[in-house]
Amino acid sequence: GQVNGIIKLPSVTEIFISWWFYVPTTAPWSGEGTIQGQNWKTMWLAMNEDYWNNGSDTYVWRSGAVTGSDLSFKNNSGTIAYPNTESVNIPYFTKGRWQRLVWWIRDGSNNDGSSSLWALSNTEMQLVRSFTNANTVVSGVVRTDLSVNGHFIQHPTGTQPVAYYDDVYVATGPGARARVEIGNASTYAASNNFSIATVTSWGDTSITATIRQGSFVNLNDAYLYVIDANG
Repeated sequence: GQVNGIIKLPSVTEIFISWWFYVPTTAPWSGEGTIQGQNWKTMWLAMNEDYWNNGSDTYVWRSGAVTGSDLSFKNNSGTIAYPNTESVNIPYFTKGRWQRLVWWIRDGSNNDGSSSLWALSNTEMQLVRSFTNANTVVSGVVRTDLSVNGHFIQHPTGTQPVAYYDDVYVATGPGARARVEIGNASTYAASNNFSIATVTSWGDTSITATIRQGSFVNLNDAYLYVIDANG
């Protein structure tokens, strides 16, 4: 089942996405208790809204696990960037907790593609999957569409899955990873709460941005971080 929203992209090869979401403890995961099994494409990139054409799509996939969740990069051909698409278990990726995921991808079809995925643990942002020098698309493919909550399997008769998304941030182009964030600790590595600012100008000597309070009760204990285009 498709219960999603489409964000149009300007035909780019580099994309940075940050998002928060929440699954209630009383709700099943996408696909939980169905014949298909647990299958949730949390973010899904494609060209010309063709999410099923081999070589033009890729997604961050959540599947079931004994503890927490398994996360991975996937695509419908199953060959792009393999074996970097194998799942990684994330024990803290559970229901009843606001989760943050950050995904960066620089597409390439000549063994020059890269991608990284970070997840927010109880204590920090953790790099859970990363690769370079791989094919992330087939030749001629340029991403034009991002499907938020790309594939969400409904239960045919039982309680329906629920996922709340918030603070979806998308940047594209050569400087996609460059951003301004606030965190709740004196180092970025020690922070476990974040909010990305809206940058309106970026120069060599100054940056103008609107701070988004997010889930911060106040900004008295917030720290400002500037991340460059290299991440």
